[in-house]
Amino acid sequence: MLKFIIQFLIRFTPIIGYIIFSIIWDPFYIFGEKSKYIKNGLFSNREFFCKSLLEYQDFKKNNFIIGSSRSHAFKVNQWSDLLGVSKSRGFHFDGYEMGLFRALNVIKYLDQHTNKMDNILLIVDHQFFTEQEKPNSLLKIQPPELSSESKLKFYSTFIMATFNLDFIWSEIKCLFNKVEVPYFKCDILTGDIYYNYLDLKLKMIQLLTIMSFKKKTNYLRFTNAPNIENLLEKQ
Repeated sequence: MLKFIIQFLIRFTPIIGYIIFSIIWDPFYIFGEKSKYIKNGLFSNREFFCKSLLEYQDFKKNNFIIGSSRSHAFKVNQWSDLLGVSKSRGFHFDGYEMGLFRALNVIKYLDQHTNKMDNILLIVDHQFFTEQEKPNSLLKIQPPELSSESKLKFYSTFIMATFNLDFIWSEIKCLFNKVEVPYFKCDILTGDIYYNYLDLKLKMIQLLTIMSFKKKTNYLRFTNAPNIENLLEKQ
């Protein structure tokens, strides 16, 4: 029995240690302090971020814009003006390539956790009705509070992603090259995203960085830009 335990520890201690390390490392902003990620607008899975932001604000919202990232063509402030309601009561709940299935889960979740839903602006694009099953990719998998699936499945998805050698290599290169391209602002009151229009040089760096991530891995993390004006002044 003792021999078996020793062999088990020898074989699996490195794996267990790396799992613990990946949780502490938290490259996808899932396991760490939510308030820190919210205040800095850091996320990989947008629906997890929106859910956390809504919880952070105690669900004090009753007008919702729901859709994919393309829904950010519509802003809470302008929509609230058209409705004649307070802008502080509006919220943007979106997800990467969100389709009908996930949008329905979001509406059910909001209906259960908010006191009242006065208005919903559902943004439908050409991909909306093509979603036929529960997606499991990092950017699309829904938090268990929305999908009603196991927490183990959700969180293990992000842990297993850190075992991908291409992803690890990309992270190491970014660490040494210090490549960080802030290209949007996230309004933590409404959840709206405002994209920054930088000069051509910075746009090309951003484009090449994203293409590099997508080519070598399927993982892409997003960085908020709270001080974008200072960045522009340096260009």
